[in-house]
Parts: sequence; C-alpha cells; structure tokens
Amino acid sequence: MTGPKQRLIVDGVEFASVFRFPRILRAVTAALQPPRLVLALLMVVILIAAGRSWDAFSEPRIHPGGLVAGAWSIEERHDARNVIADELKRAGLADGQDVGALDAASALLLLDATYRSARADGTAPDGYDDAAFLAARARLHTLRPRGPYEASVAHVAACFEHVVRGVVELRPGMIITAGRDLFVELPRTLWRQERGFAIFYGLLTLVVVSLGGGAVCRMAACDFAGHERLRISEATTFVLDNWVKLLLTPMLPLLIAGGLALAMIIGGVLLLPWLDVIGGLLYGLALIAGFLLVFVLLGYAVGFPLLLPAVACENCDAADAQQRAFGYVLSRPLHLLGYVVVMLVGLALGYVVVALFATTIINFTATLVGVIPENSALLSAGGVGILDLAPSDAGAVHDAWHSRWAAAMITFWQRVVVDLVIAWVVSYLFTASTIVYLLMRRAADGQDVEEIWRPGLTPGTLVPLPDVSYRAEDTGDTDTEASAS
Repeated sequence: MTGPKQRLIVDGVEFASVFRFPRILRAVTAALQPPRLVLALLMVVILIAAGRSWDAFSEPRIHPGGLVAGAWSIEERHDARNVIADELKRAGLADGQDVGALDAASALLLLDATYRSARADGTAPDGYDDAAFLAARARLHTLRPRGPYEASVAHVAACFEHVVRGVVELRPGMIITAGRDLFVELPRTLWRQERGFAIFYGLLTLVVVSLGGGAVCRMAACDFAGHERLRISEATTFVLDNWVKLLLTPMLPLLIAGGLALAMIIGGVLLLPWLDVIGGLLYGLALIAGFLLVFVLLGYAVGFPLLLPAVACENCDAADAQQRAFGYVLSRPLHLLGYVVVMLVGLALGYVVVALFATTIINFTATLVGVIPENSALLSAGGVGILDLAPSDAGAVHDAWHSRWAAAMITFWQRVVVDLVIAWVVSYLFTASTIVYLLMRRAADGQDVEEIWRPGLTPGTLVPLPDVSYRAEDTGDTDTEASAS
C-alpha cells in the first residue's frame, strides 16, 4: 500500500549552481584583463624572438609548401631553380651571372636590389614594370625554403583557423583533424626534419608556458574563486616562490614516460642470442611497462590543461598535481569532454569578436590616415582579415629609403595589435583551463570552487600553517634554564 501523495513546491532554481559549464565562457572577457594580457604578450614576444633568432642563424631546409609538404625532393629543387632562372632572365638579370645556381632567397635579394635601382635610373627592361616585378617576387617567394620556426608558425596558424572554422561551421571533424595535425603531426615532423630546433624550442616553450602560464592561472584562480584581481607583481611573486613546482609539473609525466621507454630499450638486450629465452620469459614485464607508458602519455595528453591550474589553485607539488589531473580525467571523463567543448566554443567565438575588433582598428586607421598623403608606405597599412591578421607589404614598391622605413614601422605597429590578439588567445586558454580544473575538482571531489590555496595555508591543503611561536620551556632545554638560574 502506497503512502499519501506529497507535493513539492519549488520557489525557484538557481541555474548558475545547477548548470556550471557556462562559467567557462567567463574566460572570454576575463582574458582581456590588462595584467593577464601583459603576461601573455610577454610570453608571445619571448617565443617569437627566440624562433626568429633560430631561423636567422640557421639554414632554412623546410619545403616551401610547409611542414605537411614532406621532404623537398631533388626533382622539385631542380624545377625551382629553373623557375628562378626564368624569372631573373625575364627581369634582365641573367647577363654575366650564373642565375641557375641561385636559391630563391638569394634571387629575391638580387631581384629587389637590381629592379629598384633600374627603376630609379630608368634602365628597367622594356615591358617590365612594377606589376611584373611584384608577380615575379611573389612566385620566387613560393619557392623559398622555410626555416623551422616560420614553417611551424604557418602550420599552427592553419590548424587554429581550422578549429575556428570547425566551431563556427559546426564541423567537428575539422576540429579533430586540426588537433591531430597540431599535437601529433607538428612535433613528429619537426623531430624528423629539425631535431635540434624541436628540442631547443620545445624546452623553451615548456619553460615559458610553465612560468608565464602559472602566473595567468594563479590570476584566474583568485579571480574565479574569490573575485580577487591580482596585480602582476603578486602573480610574479607566486611564480618565483613556486618556480620549481611549475617547471617540474609539466615535465614529470614526460620524465616518467622517458624512464619507462629507456627501461624497455635496455631490457631489449635480453632478446639477443643466448639470452632470448630469459627475454621471452620476462616479456610480460615489458608489456606491463608498455601499458604504463601508454597510460602516462594518454593521461598527459588529455590532462595537460589541468596540470598548471592544479599548482595555481592548490600550491601542490608536481606529483600531487599529476595525481589530481589524472584522477579527475579518469573519474569524470564525460564532464571533461563537455567542459572542453564549451572551452572550444568560447575560444572560437571570442577570437572572432577580438579579431574583428583588431581588424577594424587596423583597416579603419589605414583608411583614414591614407586620405591625404600618397605614400607607398601606406600600402603596408590595413588589408588584414579576421583569419588572416598578418600584415604584408607584398604589393609595395618604395622609391625612397624613408618610405621603406615608414612601411617597416607601420608594419611593426600593426604587428603589435596582432600580437595582442595572440596574447588574448594565450590568456584565454590558461584562464579557461583554470576554470575547467575548478569545475572538475568540484565534480570529482565535491570541493567548492571558492576553496583555493592562499598565503597562510599549508601548501597542497587548506589547513592553516602551524603557529611557529613557542615559549622557551617548549624546547625542552631544561638543563640550560637550570644552569642559568
């Protein structure tokens, strides 16, 4: 027999407590806070400067078509030299020079210097005007081998464009392909073709991301948990006090995976002749090591966005941060998947808004400034799009040195605006990752998102530090007290 029916009256529902995933979208505007943008811009500038320096002091060997084009074959090199020779002959530069021995970069320098001089003197070949020169320069540019940094940036930009298009056009396959190309194909191709650059730039990126990202994550944690906006000095102090933890946290899974891989390689000695019986008996241990290796790498790939936020929120050590990140991934995988989807939506839509604002600034400024003067330097201004923010003066032929200098400075200032957009992307990723970590922690442990480590608490916990003040008798040095009396 059933009991009497009961009615439950609900006065209201606090949707912000029930549906917490929209909180991730707060990162779109939070990432625009000046302190986070400044730190993110500093990270971007360091990585750009290091990458360009590497390309400047190394020989470019990447295929002109980019990293995905594969190795540059001998036949392709031969065809490129024929095109270079034809373009230089058409420009009247074949006399007395072995143009067939020039590469595209040298040919571009020769073409620029010679044509500008001939144009100023009026000795340019008949029928060879600015349009023909610019077309020849564009063709030679497509034949120029790329440095590893330049090729990597182009690859990352293409992948990011595909992510944005995939979200806006609701094409998840495009997003998955872009992620594979970015996180699998890029490092694998660089390891094969430019191993030195891959090691140097990979370690540098890890250091910059660990320290700069740790500061942004700490800012995001304090803001999201307690609506407290840290200054740059306060975030920097946190990083300086915990730089070892921040550096070791993203490296620890890689060190563990490397140790397992090394042990398996050394254990392969047991499969040499006369030892292969022992190796066969112990092959089960190798399979266990292989399982652990794959588990660590997969956990690292999926849980990487949670590692630095764990240190920023808990002030825990590297091992604890790894345990938390892996544990949350295993216990709440669907939550993480949903949060990552919302995070990608916020990234794409937020980027469209920020990039639209930046392109409007650049193009509108170029239009107004160019109303009165007629200067070739202004050809470097404007002409950018939401998914193509790179300023270029490929359509300019400057008659005077001051025009070239003005064009270079215009390009520099537009580059600053573009770098600020990139800095927003960096700031957003770390801010959103911190919010995702706090939401994952609440889903897995039931811990409120407002509970984070603060000065005065024991690192890795919310327990207050013990009182270090004590009386003389607490030291147990009774003999000293007796002798003094």
